[in-house]
Amino acid sequence: MSFLSIIAGLLNILVHNIWESNWKLIITLIGWSSLFIGLALFIFPKRTTDWLTFLNIKLIQVIYTLLFLVGLFLLNIAYSIIPF
Repeated sequence: MSFLSIIAGLLNILVHNIWESNWKLIITLIGWSSLFIGLALFIFPKRTTDWLTFLNIKLIQVIYTLLFLVGLFLLNIAYSIIPF
């Protein structure tokens, strides 16, 4: 899984490394976080797994709610569901 996360993060960073203060920053940060989590899993597998398990148990509802809202926001940007 760490290898797939590293590959996905690198592909995202190489294709979409745009640091503007709009919706493009969200996609860039997703790529960088994927790369860092993949590298952490590769370098420190036990420690990172324990950390991710802790986050998954304690903050699962918050994480999924934020991911859902970010997904809705990006879908709205792509398809203009709700016009601004």
